Amino acid sequence: MQEIAQTRHALDSMTQVGLRAFSEIADLWTLTPEQKAMILGRQSGSRLADQSESESSERHLTEVIIRISYVLGIYKQLNILLPIPAHADAWIRKPNSEKLFNGASALDFVLKDPEHHLPLLLAYLKNVT
Repeated sequence: MQEIAQTRHALDSMTQVGLRAFSEIADLWTLTPEQKAMILGRQSGSRLADQSESESSERHLTEVIIRISYVLGIYKQLNILLPIPAHADAWIRKPNSEKLFNGASALDFVLKDPEHHLPLLLAYLKNVT
């Protein structure tokens, strides 16, 4: 029982730290509350604390942590590829002619299916030369 409590505490701690980092990146990318919720896989206006009472709360927290890790990776890769912070932050909203994006911005691409498109975007950025 103590092991379960420790696991839950670790998940909560990681989630809180991750949410602070995500919030800072979301501000730099000027994401709306709805866009933030979609990326994290939450209903707009809901809070993690509200959802933590459900049976699947640990699975949901794990999913949120995974999504946040993708956002952190995307942010890092953008800042490596575009060392001027304003350019890196703006790239996410610019239309992109790459086949993966089909003329849409990376943000629009991600918002269509965040669960699957976050890892695709990160992989794309890691493979850009």
